[in-house]
Amino acid sequence: MGWFNRRQQRAGGYEDKAALSGFGGYEPSDSGGFAPTHGFAPEPKPEPEPEPEPRSEPKPNHAKTRRAVLVGFAVILVWGGMYYVSTTGGSDDERPRPTTRPPSTYTPPPQVKVPAVVAGWQSVASRDGTFAYDVPARWTPKPGTIHGWEGDGRPTLSLTTSAFYRDGYCEGERSSRLAGAGVRSVPVVDAAEATAQTVTEVAERAYTWDGPPPRVSVGEATDTEISLNGKKVAVKMRLAEVTPAGGHRCLVTSALVGAIALSNPKADKPGSAVLVVYADQTRDQPTTRDEIAQMLRSFRGVPEKDRSTIPGTPSVIR
Repeated sequence: MGWFNRRQQRAGGYEDKAALSGFGGYEPSDSGGFAPTHGFAPEPKPEPEPEPEPRSEPKPNHAKTRRAVLVGFAVILVWGGMYYVSTTGGSDDERPRPTTRPPSTYTPPPQVKVPAVVAGWQSVASRDGTFAYDVPARWTPKPGTIHGWEGDGRPTLSLTTSAFYRDGYCEGERSSRLAGAGVRSVPVVDAAEATAQTVTEVAERAYTWDGPPPRVSVGEATDTEISLNGKKVAVKMRLAEVTPAGGHRCLVTSALVGAIALSNPKADKPGSAVLVVYADQTRDQPTTRDEIAQMLRSFRGVPEKDRSTIPGTPSVIR
């Protein structure tokens, strides 16, 4: 399946070949932020952040590990005996003393907070707060994380300004999750086509895991509106029903994928900004069809007056 999660570390730290420069998602190579379109102001250059979230690694070969440990232990014993002979009789002052590094202080970049528009929910905002969407209270916003799917000989599919539900729900699989959401840019001006392309691609990538691709039933595009610069603008929304075909033990048996697209034909590189939500429908407290639709309709541009900046809290690294 090829999951990955990455923390945004710096401008240009991750290049998404499918991202559309100049609209919606994120600038893939140099800017690290959103370009001004329909009131989305450019984001500032992000400061360095902590190390990226680790990918799931292959399970080690324990037999080889045990042999390596035994050999290493024997080498340590031989080296230790030689060292003891060479230093016996010397004074304590002549023996090397361990060196210590002074602690350093790390201050994360400030966070921009915006209010949720859905009562009881929480917002997920872009780095500079120019756009946001809301998720249920039981979800976990991770707006600084880029996640998606790679491998299988296909282009990487990346989502930024992320949020997740029940990460690591399946024992032994850190990359498993029951639901997720994020924003991407596609070089497709027709918003209805952009939603169809996105729900199909995400369904096939998210719900193929050590087996054949799922059966995807794509619904009709519907007209709706979102708020942008204090005004209502027309967008397209679409849902798809997904039936995984089997494979990995952690793969769910039924899911929904929804997308909402805002078209911008006047950008330097015309296309659409798309928010996509994918969610299991069978486990405890699943993200329902109505909740997915509400998440999608909460996608919005945020006026500057509604943004607040919270300074990063310094921490000591030893």
